[in-house]
Amino acid sequence: MRPTVQPLACGRASLRPAAVAEVPPRVEYALTPLGQSLSDTVTHVVRWVQEHQVEIARNREAFEGTEPAAS
Repeated sequence: MRPTVQPLACGRASLRPAAVAEVPPRVEYALTPLGQSLSDTVTHVVRWVQEHQVEIARNREAFEGTEPAAS
């Protein structure tokens, strides 16, 4: 299992690996019921970030003291 995915699949809490018999070998991942229970929450967070992207960028630039990106 890839190190970047391993923490998410620890104890199979949210991801279920499935080996695929192909050459080259590969692994597909599916959400467990516990992982699926986060779907609506993650969707809402992604939507919120998309809706507030400009404001988030402005605040980050102000915090970091950088010039705003040209639009």
